[in-house]
Amino acid sequence: MTTAGESPVGVAVVGAGSMGGQHVRAYQGAGAEVVAICDVDAARAEALAGSIGARAYTDVDSMLDEAHPAAVSICTPPAQHVAPALAAAECGVGLLIEKPLANALAPAREIADAVHRHGVVCMIGFCHRFHEPVLQIKERLEAGEIGRPVLFRNRFAYEFEGVENTWFSDPAVAGGGTLMDTSVHSLDLYRFLIGDIDRVAAELDTVTPGLSVEDNSVLLVNGPTRVPGIIEASWTTPAGDSELIIFGTEGNLGVDYGQGDFGVAFIETPQAGRRMLDRSGVNRFVTEIRHFLDAVRGGQDTRPNVDDGLRTLEAIDAAYLSVGQSRPSPSGSGINTNS
Repeated sequence: MTTAGESPVGVAVVGAGSMGGQHVRAYQGAGAEVVAICDVDAARAEALAGSIGARAYTDVDSMLDEAHPAAVSICTPPAQHVAPALAAAECGVGLLIEKPLANALAPAREIADAVHRHGVVCMIGFCHRFHEPVLQIKERLEAGEIGRPVLFRNRFAYEFEGVENTWFSDPAVAGGGTLMDTSVHSLDLYRFLIGDIDRVAAELDTVTPGLSVEDNSVLLVNGPTRVPGIIEASWTTPAGDSELIIFGTEGNLGVDYGQGDFGVAFIETPQAGRRMLDRSGVNRFVTEIRHFLDAVRGGQDTRPNVDDGLRTLEAIDAAYLSVGQSRPSPSGSGINTNS
């Protein structure tokens, strides 16, 4: 929220789809002024821009030249992240790029190089880092309330009806299936709560007829902390389940995403059983946007940053390589694949 004496930050949103609309609402909730909307579909750009009194564009360069935003959210499909990110970085504009950073490692590294070369703020849209229940369990984990963590498990499973008719099913656009859609969040959650990843192994399957990407996946991950991680994702489970659990030597911490407004945190011990934690219900996207705007105003680095985006893509690259799927660019990341 803008404080007294602090002028609103003028921002632009590239991509006027559902996620672009989510960013617009979050910017408004955070007290920022959305000055421009850009989309290759002129009608869609004009519809979203008109609803908030912003200017509509179909060309990023024109938008940057005329609207002069201090920050830009990139909410396009992953294959379309590079051009607006490079243009904004060259203009010294802060960047919030929706996950994943790009559809493959080579363009992701191109973005990271530009961010570092121009010294701009760049945050990746790993919104779960700002989700109140996740922050609650992180605080208790760091306080040692469940002893030493020994196992991490995260599942995002649901039915993505009609996925075959969306860009999520196009490997050239999305870069993959469930790994790039939801497991990218799970990998970042492991890094946020447990530590870095240096080993990855995968099992992938495709159930939906005619789909050219995986719609079910399981990852095994580990890192310097030596806490094994199990990451599951599905687009084909109508009675799905989404849950995050960290098992410790003295109890468990977790988030039941099916409870309340997109999740409730819990702590579980042998003595007291499972106890759900109260939450205020603060919107994670607004929290995320406020964090980003503070970084833009202060000109300082933020987390999750562009390097965090790269690390998750390196882990996903290693996952595909572990099952023999060739990738557009070798990872060269030092992450081992266990096939």
